Amino acid sequence: MYPRSDELRRFETIIDGTGRYMFCVYETEPVIRLFSKLGNIAGDWKVPLIALLAFTLYFGVPAVLSFYEGTAFDHDPNKLAFFDDYFGIFCYAITYPLLILAVIHYYESIPRAFYSLLNDGVIPSGEQRKYVDFISKLRNLYNRHWISMVSGCIAVPLLIWYHKQFAAIGALIVYGGGGSGRLTPLGWYWLYVVSGTVLYALISIGIRHFVTIYATHKLCNDFVLDVQVNHYDRCGGLGALGNI
Repeated sequence: MYPRSDELRRFETIIDGTGRYMFCVYETEPVIRLFSKLGNIAGDWKVPLIALLAFTLYFGVPAVLSFYEGTAFDHDPNKLAFFDDYFGIFCYAITYPLLILAVIHYYESIPRAFYSLLNDGVIPSGEQRKYVDFISKLRNLYNRHWISMVSGCIAVPLLIWYHKQFAAIGALIVYGGGGSGRLTPLGWYWLYVVSGTVLYALISIGIRHFVTIYATHKLCNDFVLDVQVNHYDRCGGLGALGNI
């Protein structure tokens, strides 16, 4: 570990004022921020807590609504009750919570990666002030409000199309819609909260990934990187970039 320079300390403090080395790349995403902040409160139990919260929102609430609407255990051959939809249960209880964990991990791996370049000496001392300014600009790019707006504008039409496809084949009966194409509270929750948040999160990650590509390209072109031959990551200190 290299000595902590003034620029390194500045990097740690100017980003979010907390004194931690993390800078937030999802300031415009209130749901993800809420998950992350609650997880930080839990400390070592962060991952289990976030998984439990996601499980509650994506499986627990729909399950309660299905009992309330009487569609939890309906074995009519022309219907598919909530707990008869095994693929749906797998998505609600396992896939979607894991996706939320993956989204948070991706976002939090970005500041760790850029911090490690400075902390491990890949950024030479003469370039540190320039690098800190680069990170400040990068933070602004990640948190542009237009990213959230574009993600929403892409997600909403896809959800409406998805709704129409379900209505066309009468599949809304799964959620108590009676094949009429009219969503019940469970249908609304499943389509626009469960599916909506997951779809939005994936789209916003896709857009921000282009920012990461741009940042990596800019980093290699604008900075003289001091590759650490004996670095423990066996990648000259650049291994953290591979995690994002």
